[in-house]
Amino acid sequence: MGIVIAGIIFGSTLLYQGGQRWLRIRYLRAHGIKTRARVIENHRILETEDIDKMDEDVFKTTYSPILEFETLTGEKHIVTDLDNTKSSKHKIGKEYQIIYNPEDKSEFELEVEYRYRVSGILMAFGLCSFLGAIYYYLYYV
Repeated sequence: MGIVIAGIIFGSTLLYQGGQRWLRIRYLRAHGIKTRARVIENHRILETEDIDKMDEDVFKTTYSPILEFETLTGEKHIVTDLDNTKSSKHKIGKEYQIIYNPEDKSEFELEVEYRYRVSGILMAFGLCSFLGAIYYYLYYV
């Protein structure tokens, strides 16, 4: 019975998270404004990882880009993309295609097509996990 509950919770979580991201990107694709954003700085994030349940924490440093873009009216906005972290620094001056919400300039998406596909994959895995748990419960428990 525990595997059924875990499958339902895991599947529901993936389905919800993927669906939220997918709907957000879909909204931005329909109503957002495309522009270019330039990396102006790197935001350093220090994370801890507990390895093998030892008392010592291992610190891992990642970086997310701080981006600057210009709106259609010429206003400059600075935003941080915490979803786009990596272990090495982002190249200062590198440009990305973004879509931002004209009503809330801090709401934007970087690498839209890739993230749109990933959210669809998350929803598919979530649905499979959820339905698999239900199937298992109906036919094996």
